[in-house]
Amino acid sequence: MTEAVAADWTESVVYRDLVARPELRALIDAAAARHKPGMSAADFLGGADQLLKLAGGGVPLKLIAEVAAPLYAQMGVKTGKTVTRRLALPPGRAIVAALTALASRGQTLKAARQGEDGVVLEAVLPSDAFAFEGSLIVALGRDGSGTMIEAATRVPGQMFDWGKSGRTLNALFDDIDGLATLQP
Repeated sequence: MTEAVAADWTESVVYRDLVARPELRALIDAAAARHKPGMSAADFLGGADQLLKLAGGGVPLKLIAEVAAPLYAQMGVKTGKTVTRRLALPPGRAIVAALTALASRGQTLKAARQGEDGVVLEAVLPSDAFAFEGSLIVALGRDGSGTMIEAATRVPGQMFDWGKSGRTLNALFDDIDGLATLQP
């Protein structure tokens, strides 16, 4: 960890330095521990299949989804949304708040790509009753005295996500605002 980062981590954009700080790692880990997973798309379709069985059967929806979603993804069918905002937060605070927000919602980090003046986080967007599993990409970079954040969802194999992308991105930005105030 560099001496400057040790002195004022809030201005850092270096992912490794930020997550190496024990007090910040503890915030992220505590948020992940509080997450309770919800119903996945497979669970939802399995329940719908049980109801359809009672009504006389048919082809299992879960099976159709398991075959159709990958096929549609290969055909380039996808849904998603992108939102860009500038926040009056130092970049270190914004990055740690974003990592904490992702952890609190069970959006497991797949990759962190370090840039010269920021970082790009890629997380799993878990499956739920509205959409299959996708990706949530969050780019955070220094912007004067604040932070520019661009966040995007991508759900392959599905044409509509019934508002999941919008809700996910709104929640992410709301969480970042709120979680930044809980940092040391």
